[in-house]
Amino acid sequence: MTADEIEFFISDELPEELGKQEEMGGEPRRRPPFEFDRGAVVAVLLLAAAATLPTVAAFQTVYTISQRGNGVGRSTFGSDGWGRYRADGSVPAGIHDIRFGIPLVICAGVLALLGIGFLVTLVMRSTRAPRRGVLSIAVPVALIATGVLGGVVASIWLHIKAQFDTLNAQFADTRQGGGGRVPFVTSVGPCLWLALGGAVAGLLAAGALRYSARAESGAEKDPGKLA
Repeated sequence: MTADEIEFFISDELPEELGKQEEMGGEPRRRPPFEFDRGAVVAVLLLAAAATLPTVAAFQTVYTISQRGNGVGRSTFGSDGWGRYRADGSVPAGIHDIRFGIPLVICAGVLALLGIGFLVTLVMRSTRAPRRGVLSIAVPVALIATGVLGGVVASIWLHIKAQFDTLNAQFADTRQGGGGRVPFVTSVGPCLWLALGGAVAGLLAAGALRYSARAESGAEKDPGKLA
């Protein structure tokens, strides 16, 4: 065999590998590298808190009234987020208070869906276009859900205040009529504070989502950043 009969390949790859790449259309497309976006991670955590706190609040006590009179044992009366009365004695069937748990769970579900949807775009390492699409919907929806949740919190507070004011007025009339003064203790249950914490977390989550949306828009305008 002479030197003229020897073929040389000006490539680091074997001919078989070249043929395979041509059949497959070249090198496989690489997934975009994962970028640690602090705003996005904080938004997901806040959305998780905003969804969890109202859900727990729906099963907690709204208010409690404890009273003691004339040396008799103490009696306790109150209700929870689902409107179920909690008293020392038996409560007639079919009687319930305002069911704040329904709007609390609905708001929590909306915020949970937002958090799951946004988390999926991060875990799947989606390109910026899907993330921008999710953020364009997530920011206004988070604000609306948080606003409704804030309205529920205000309603719970007004309901508690009405119960306490009614109780004070009843005992004021009793004292004016010459009756003995019956001491009582009123307390606000954890339902209000947990729902309030959820509303605050939702508001902060909307701010974090807005921050992440602005970061995505800025990265789109800057071609030097990874997409």
